[in-house]
Amino acid sequence: MLFETLGQARVFLLMAAVGAAISLLYDVLCLVKGAFGRRGGWISEAMFACAAAVLLFLGMARVQVPTLRPYVLLGTAVGWFLYAVSVSRALHWIGEKLGGFWKKRAKGKG
Repeated sequence: MLFETLGQARVFLLMAAVGAAISLLYDVLCLVKGAFGRRGGWISEAMFACAAAVLLFLGMARVQVPTLRPYVLLGTAVGWFLYAVSVSRALHWIGEKLGGFWKKRAKGKG
């Protein structure tokens, strides 16, 4: 069939989950980057690029899509965006609050 529509919604939703996983991976690697300072910057970026490519490949293998279709990339982008505007913001806010708590606690003991 030239235009096969059967299963596109399933593929879209699974690739949205892959996009969210890629965004979560980026948040985790930002923590690694912060822990290692300037030296860890390019290492974490290279690790992210390799891991994101692997996640995208595994996601496409899971949904058994032989070619890169627009809805596959759109699903990945939607998953990334939804994670970035919801969970990622919440995690950053929690991290800022915990960071302030630990700084205050360290000043009190010092």
